Amino acid sequence: MHNINNYKSFTSVDIVLFTIVLASPAFIGVFFAYRDRNVYTTKNYFFGGKNMHPVAVGISTAVTSISALTMIGYPVEVYIVGTVFFWAPLAITTAAMIAYIYYVPFYSKLQMGTVYHYLERRFNVAVKRIVALMVLISEIFYMGTIIYLPAVALNAVAPIEISWSVVMIGGICTFYTVLGGMTAVVWTDVVQSVFMLFASILLFIFGTNSVGGISEMSTRLEMGRRDTFSKFDDFHISSRMHPVALFVGEFFVFTHYLGFSQPIYQRILSCKDTRRSQQSIISYVLPALMIISVSISNGLLLYAYFQDCDPVLNGTLARRDQMIPFMAVMEFKNIPGLIGIFVAAVFSGTLSTISSGLNGYSAVIVEDFCPLCFKEMSEKFKVRVGKCCSLLLGCCVISTAYLISLASQNAFKLIRCFVGSINGCVLGIYLLGIFLPWTNSAGAAAGGVFGYVFMVWIFLGSNFLLRVPSPVVLPPVSKDKCALSNTTGITTPFPTLASVPYVGDSLPTLGYSFDQLIYSVNFHYYVLIGCTFTMIVGLLVSFAAGPQKSSEANPRLFMPIFDNPRLPKKLIAFFRCGVREEDHGRSQVGDELVKIPLNGHED
Repeated sequence: MHNINNYKSFTSVDIVLFTIVLASPAFIGVFFAYRDRNVYTTKNYFFGGKNMHPVAVGISTAVTSISALTMIGYPVEVYIVGTVFFWAPLAITTAAMIAYIYYVPFYSKLQMGTVYHYLERRFNVAVKRIVALMVLISEIFYMGTIIYLPAVALNAVAPIEISWSVVMIGGICTFYTVLGGMTAVVWTDVVQSVFMLFASILLFIFGTNSVGGISEMSTRLEMGRRDTFSKFDDFHISSRMHPVALFVGEFFVFTHYLGFSQPIYQRILSCKDTRRSQQSIISYVLPALMIISVSISNGLLLYAYFQDCDPVLNGTLARRDQMIPFMAVMEFKNIPGLIGIFVAAVFSGTLSTISSGLNGYSAVIVEDFCPLCFKEMSEKFKVRVGKCCSLLLGCCVISTAYLISLASQNAFKLIRCFVGSINGCVLGIYLLGIFLPWTNSAGAAAGGVFGYVFMVWIFLGSNFLLRVPSPVVLPPVSKDKCALSNTTGITTPFPTLASVPYVGDSLPTLGYSFDQLIYSVNFHYYVLIGCTFTMIVGLLVSFAAGPQKSSEANPRLFMPIFDNPRLPKKLIAFFRCGVREEDHGRSQVGDELVKIPLNGHED
């Protein structure tokens, strides 16, 4: 078995360009950190002074949401399931429109310190802290995975062990985050988006030329059963490649992300008013779709490139997360500097996501947990505590990334399984509070806890207790021609192992016990299942304990699904679920309320 080290070609030119590309956005972060060195306010450090440009915020939101997962993880999943992944851009656009219509105006009206303050106002402080703690654990895992991905990329092109790469990348992210605030993060993201898009497009152009063009790539995808975009037959709850599963999964993931994620909430409120915040969501859609679509295309190219010689089956690569960096090495090895630019682009996505996450969740610790220990905190003290929390979170993320590097699952599936199992519960609690006025604090807490336990059980079972193979046939992979000069035009000098036939078509039908059926559920449904289970338990417990009276609910904390004044009054009353209309005569300054009650009822 040959090691990938035989193909590494990170030259001195690559090192120089790698350093320059990373130093450019880092310089922006240091500049803003220096400029605001004497401004010790949470408004400036966590919300960019509430005067950020909506287009910059939109691009920053896109870069934060896609990151290294999109550049490396998405193509690997597309390599496995094929063109069905083009349903993801449609799902993301739909989720963005819902955020534009519902969540952005709602949050701009409330102007809270963190997104979890809503739960304190709607329910109580205990529900807020339960949810915040659940999300904090989930995000540490997520950010650890995001650090792991560029470590894999660097390991694929340079003789640096993944563990050392994790420490280096995590250290850079933590240092950069502690120095900068929201302003630095947003403008750095704008620069990083250019590098990410440029590197992804360049790889697609070079790779497509190597396989013989778009038409040849399409032919190979069809031969390899990757033309799955309209494959609606054979629906199964375990199906990883059904269009409905893909659309539902990505829609709910991004609905949670754009509506109830602290880093995105901070970006929304970093704009001056509601109109500009909504413009930031519109500005998010185009760059997000561009980078995601290019990444999906690179995944299809990845299959065409390695159609007859899967480098993992052959033993050249240890895991599939190295396939995109490896393809970049093969394509860019004769042009000094391009490998360095590509790896730097992957790093740029990681810096964006980690800096946003550490900044956002340090704000959560300061605003939602520090009051347990400090009753009174000055603005200067809050900023200093926030920076210390960023440093502590960075260390936790580095440790988590090292543990993830020992896992056998590919990063995309790992993230969607774990984060999806928790985010579904969080989404369910918010939907209970915002749209269903009968839900009380007991129902919200019970729904969240039981939903969390249920979904973690499914996650652990699917990874450690599933003993029955999936009845769903995935498209085949092959290494039959690894010893030859394969059809990509690239000679692979390593000897092939014995060809492993694809046996999915002849997989016997096996009986599923209840637990095995649950463990085999496609991870794309995790957010939907967690959300649904949480809402059902939350409503049942609320009605058992005595539901909140709709007439007593605070209309500022409730959002009807339809509230158009042109509708008949009886229909409006039906959609308001008995909640009275909001009094718009209350004094306001711009979008900021002069007085916002901290409980679930009117004063």
